[in-house]
Amino acid sequence: MDMAGNVWEWQANYRDQKIGALGLRGGSWNDDGGFARVAIRLNFHPHYRGSGFGFRVFASLPSG
Repeated sequence: MDMAGNVWEWQANYRDQKIGALGLRGGSWNDDGGFARVAIRLNFHPHYRGSGFGFRVFASLPSG
């Protein structure tokens, strides 16, 4: 749910190791609807920052 369209999400894989570029997926609130797809990918250096870039935080619930 909501995997696209909020922020471009950093991926934990290098899309271009020659320049150290990480992949981004999903489009952001600042793009038109054509970019709000998980199939769209961009390459940026991991030190690049922008208001449309982010990441998902995941935590599993304790069982029991």
